Amino acid sequence: NAILLHFFNMMAYGLDGFAHAVEALAGSAYGAKNKSVFRRAVWLTTLWAGLVSVLVAIVYWLAGPLIISWFTNIDNVIAVAETYLPWVILLPLVSVWSFQLDGIFIGAGFAREMRNGMVVSFLLYLGSLQLLIPWLGNHGLFLGLCLFMVIRALGLYYYYPSIEKSLVDSTSK
Repeated sequence: NAILLHFFNMMAYGLDGFAHAVEALAGSAYGAKNKSVFRRAVWLTTLWAGLVSVLVAIVYWLAGPLIISWFTNIDNVIAVAETYLPWVILLPLVSVWSFQLDGIFIGAGFAREMRNGMVVSFLLYLGSLQLLIPWLGNHGLFLGLCLFMVIRALGLYYYYPSIEKSLVDSTSK
């Protein structure tokens, strides 16, 4: 799991770059009350983040065993890590959306809604681990992480319309 966590961290640092970009670009547009620029910033950064998440998943799929071997030469550790590699391949595809929405919410200053979404998703994550780990073992741990990222994104997406609703376009006046 420690080796596979490195995959997650590398992916998260890369995809968080797009979240930082949308934070700055959408935040600036939100502050200027420019809805069209806000939407364009959200669309373009999310498009690129989505494409990069697919690229990362493909790299992990094609080169995952090689990358694992960079961390260890112990055959048993390599075999176990490769058993759980499909989860790591899936993670960029399910994580990108919560990272992007984090950036949008931070940029627009919607910290309360972000906190609320995170609290609910974290509680559901803890509950899912209580069910999934005894049932599926380590696969349950990774499934729980994937579910956490999906629930986190869905929770933030639920609040997303309130950002757009609060944004009165100054260019339409």
